[in-house]
Amino acid sequence: GMIETRPYMRAKAGLADCWHDKKEDDKAIEIYEEMLELNPNDNQGIRYLLSTLLLSKNDLTRFQLFIKNSEKEDCAVWNYNNALYYFKKFGQTVKSDKELLKAYKSNEYVIDYMLGIKRLPDELPQYIGRGDENEAISYVNGAWLIWDKTDEALDWLYEFKQKRQA
Repeated sequence: GMIETRPYMRAKAGLADCWHDKKEDDKAIEIYEEMLELNPNDNQGIRYLLSTLLLSKNDLTRFQLFIKNSEKEDCAVWNYNNALYYFKKFGQTVKSDKELLKAYKSNEYVIDYMLGIKRLPDELPQYIGRGDENEAISYVNGAWLIWDKTDEALDWLYEFKQKRQA
């Protein structure tokens, strides 16, 4: 809430984004974690970026600890990342299916964009609302690679979608 710190925090976020673009995710994670210490209210939404980066790591321990501290979150990033976490850790189980259903109910558009049924626009949306297509576009833009690199995760989404249509 301190206006005079905004340029510094924006610069730190930009630096973390650069590290992420250079595939130096550990450095980006370190900066994002420091930013959350400096700004626990997180009006910049750094927790969403950090959540997805932590999920991309092979060791899911940090993701699990991070997500536990934010159980009140209810958005596409949180719900779909949580479903993927359970899928990565345990495979397709009753729990991972339950989490995917919860994610789907929070934003049904994500799966169509994730599977390429709907094409992502050339530009990211400027405004995002909970449960809307813009939220789905934003999430898929940031998380698609993690889903794609997780063995059978996209097949799991496809199977889920087929069951929902039946």
